[in-house]
Amino acid sequence: MTTISTVEDIIEALDADPALLEALRARLLTRELLELPGVVAKLAASQAKTAEKVATLAEKVAALAEKVAALAEKVAVLAEQVAVLTEKVAVLTSDVAALKDDVATLKDDGAV
Repeated sequence: MTTISTVEDIIEALDADPALLEALRARLLTRELLELPGVVAKLAASQAKTAEKVATLAEKVAALAEKVAALAEKVAVLAEQVAVLTEKVAVLTSDVAALKDDVATLKDDGAV
């Protein structure tokens, strides 16, 4: 058996006997501290998966943003076309009103 007189003797004994080191660690550290490396490993794995999901989500959001931009352009074109059609309908409405007046005048004159 090794005689321990100094701190250096303790360290040498622990370095020489891994089982002794582990037994001392188990006595000094709480269960939570002993389990901490496993908890950290699980957390790191979970974080890596979360980072992958966030990256995938970012790609999908970027693709969606592109589609929304394209849709906005198409809506702008449609708005212009509706404005043109509205003007043309106004002209047609005016022309039809004039035609009705002309037909009414022709009826009044007995030409029809």
